[in-house]
Amino acid sequence: MHILQSAAVLGLVCLDAAFAIPAAEPATASEPKLSKRTITVPRVAAGWKQRDILHSKWAAMQKFGMPIPHNLKSAHARTRNTKKKHKKHHGKAAGAGAGDAGAAGGSGVTTVYVTVTADPASATAVAPSVAPSVAPSVAPSVASSAPASASSAAAVSGGTAQTGDVVNDPTQGDTEFLSQITVGGQDMVMDFDTGSSDLWLFSTHLAAADQKGHQVFDPTKSATFKAAGADQQSFSIQFGDGSSASGNSTDTIGTDVVNIGGAISQQQTIELADTVSGTFVSDTASNGLVGLAFSSINTVQPQQAKTFFDTIADDLEQPILGANLKHNAAGSYTFGKVDTTAFTGQLTEVPIDNSQGFWQFPSSTFTVDGGQAQTNSQNSPAIADTGTTLLLADEDVINGYYSQVQGAKLDQQSSLVVFPCASTLPDLSLAVGDSYQAVIPGSQLNFQTVDRAGTTCAGALQSNNGAGIQIYGDIFFKAQYVVFNIRKNTISVAPHS
Repeated sequence: MHILQSAAVLGLVCLDAAFAIPAAEPATASEPKLSKRTITVPRVAAGWKQRDILHSKWAAMQKFGMPIPHNLKSAHARTRNTKKKHKKHHGKAAGAGAGDAGAAGGSGVTTVYVTVTADPASATAVAPSVAPSVAPSVAPSVASSAPASASSAAAVSGGTAQTGDVVNDPTQGDTEFLSQITVGGQDMVMDFDTGSSDLWLFSTHLAAADQKGHQVFDPTKSATFKAAGADQQSFSIQFGDGSSASGNSTDTIGTDVVNIGGAISQQQTIELADTVSGTFVSDTASNGLVGLAFSSINTVQPQQAKTFFDTIADDLEQPILGANLKHNAAGSYTFGKVDTTAFTGQLTEVPIDNSQGFWQFPSSTFTVDGGQAQTNSQNSPAIADTGTTLLLADEDVINGYYSQVQGAKLDQQSSLVVFPCASTLPDLSLAVGDSYQAVIPGSQLNFQTVDRAGTTCAGALQSNNGAGIQIYGDIFFKAQYVVFNIRKNTISVAPHS
């Protein structure tokens, strides 16, 4: 959500001698301002120390008078604060920084390819010698990633193992992907975010003006809502762009029945906002967030709450979430099962490091247009985040890619890398773990036009400002089907079908 004010902050000027992105001429007064949809970046959970956001894309948007949808959250602040967060977050010791991405799922853990037939028991692991085939004749799932106890756990809880399947619809030019859930019998259209961990809702606790145009949850109309006790009294999630949501009134925290496409949590902790910032109010398409990162970064106080995914994981057929996002078309999120129609070839299982609360993995190499593999010397870990629109990557990736794009340059007004819309963009492959390269088609890396004439376009790949973490957002998900396993701490990826 941030259009960085200065080229220096964006980290795209003279990054190396081989390729320094030239500055574009300043936009003339007759040219339109950049669209509010230009870039989305992930959110910063409360508990991260907030730092200066004057050099943020969000601040520049304000300067240019652009409205900002809430989904354009702040990767800038998230990335700027990652190093500090690695040192200390929720009581975790130092040593889990960008250089130690493999602590729980990086170096020393072998990536395996899992091929599964209709019978999960027949799954076989294949040695990770080469990247998996993308032959469309293979339609495996990742059923073997579920613990053998998953079904029995559901049986103990008194029910059949669950699955859930909910449509996600892109809005605002693929800026956000929204899905309908039911809370206490009330329908709510929500933004699913694998980069945060709070399930918070627009509610009747909000001022009447802030409720206008939104679906709002009314706890008095739910026969199953129960207010939390003294150990859960409030929540406050502060995003790096200055936007926020919080609740500190009576019945702010409670439990209710939450149904997402048939996956049901009977006593799910929900957070009822009584205060939200203007960016959330102005985005009437969305009515809150479903956080799907790890519960360790949930902001409920004094005792943290579990995410929906964490709560229902042991009652699912498999403790997994599949993210199937599509360009300008409806996709789906699936709980408890793999959508074998959503991808080609084999799913590659990659261990992740959840010590910082995210779906984080190593991503140290890349290739451009199928060429020779290049090393990313910054070697920042990456996170898979559905709450981010674009790809935010290290300097080496930015330079290596845009050096192959004719006419690529830095726009001084927006501080985005832009290029002639007529340019042919090469494919980009990004390492996911040690043995898989996720291919992002060049056609998906031309995000949108930025001038009235329709001749200048902004890229979907932008800099992470050298902040020590790479953020693989919806551009990544639109090219790759991703399965999150919350009990094995893995993601599994394969090209979209």
